[in-house]
Amino acid sequence: MYARRSRGPRVAVLVLGGVLVLLIGILLGGHPSWLPSPIRSAFVSQNDDPLVNQVLGLLQNDYYRPLNRSQLINKGLAGMVASLDDPYSHYYDPTNYQGFLSEDNPHLSGIGVDVQAESRGLLVDEVFPGSPAATGGIQKGDVIVAVGATSLASRSANFGSQLIKGRAGTRVTLTILRGKKTHPVTLVRADIVVPVAAGQIVTYHGIKLGAVTLTQFVDGAGAELRTRG
Repeated sequence: MYARRSRGPRVAVLVLGGVLVLLIGILLGGHPSWLPSPIRSAFVSQNDDPLVNQVLGLLQNDYYRPLNRSQLINKGLAGMVASLDDPYSHYYDPTNYQGFLSEDNPHLSGIGVDVQAESRGLLVDEVFPGSPAATGGIQKGDVIVAVGATSLASRSANFGSQLIKGRAGTRVTLTILRGKKTHPVTLVRADIVVPVAAGQIVTYHGIKLGAVTLTQFVDGAGAELRTRG
């Protein structure tokens, strides 16, 4: 005959050891969501309605007019980034981010201008040499106020750019504001290679200097900048 030893203390030790291992794992960089639900409920205080969701819920449910949740979130994120007062930090909503990604590809079909949005339309910041815009007489400082019959007043830069871009060989008619006068310009779109870097000789206080400009941070920009230097 033999006496059967109780397994209770041994099981208790194993369970305690397992719990300690889980807790150590969390402390060393794990995430509580990796825990099984019963254990997570025991050790993690969950809040299914954090402050941000509470505010969004109150605005959507109690505000006097309907609100778009996505727009609220995007404007909130933009406000957070703007509060940094950092000129090199900017938040792009999903639509504008897609436009930003397209800038990483210097091969585009369009008219060859760099623009920014303003209240009247798209302000032309730069006209690329040899582009349809350059041959059509568009100048830096012009404002593109319409594409065809579509006004660009108070529209985003991405909205106007999408109307201007198109398949090479097709035509696009723009209404250009220069000073106080507007005039139409019809251009034929072409495959544009956006210049990443440009160089020129300038005279400063009688001394000739080489000025190199980097226009975009894209693949190969460093190599092209060195060739201009």
